[in-house]
Amino acid sequence: MSKAITDNPKFRAQRGQAVVEFAIIASLFLFLLLHLMEWGFFLWSKTTVENAVREGAREAVVIRDWGTNYSTREAEIKTIVQQRLQGLPAQITNNIAGNISITVLPNTSQIQSIRVSIANQAYVPITGIDWLIVPQNLAGQAEFRFEGGI
Repeated sequence: MSKAITDNPKFRAQRGQAVVEFAIIASLFLFLLLHLMEWGFFLWSKTTVENAVREGAREAVVIRDWGTNYSTREAEIKTIVQQRLQGLPAQITNNIAGNISITVLPNTSQIQSIRVSIANQAYVPITGIDWLIVPQNLAGQAEFRFEGGI
């Protein structure tokens, strides 16, 4: 009769080696996979924020009555930016209205450009792992030249 290879004392000490190696490699692979997913979602979120402020700035430069209706127009632009951010999760877009700023340069009577920005918007990881090396804030800014008279 032939003896099984695992009955050999030489191989008996290596029985759990494959399981240990798999556990080490699988955990490293899972960490790398989660990290790549988180970075991908962060970059998608950042691009969405940048596009939203760009759309808001485009809409802002075609408005002609900034001097007389500043607060109304500012609210309209904030609403446009918030609508463009609807694809993002609610954890990211919570309280975003307070982080949207519209700046008319140099002032509302002599407009040369309009800047729309979002600053310090908290980023919430989708994987739920806060210790991954991903920036904690989202930001975006767009400035367009105002052409034409008021």
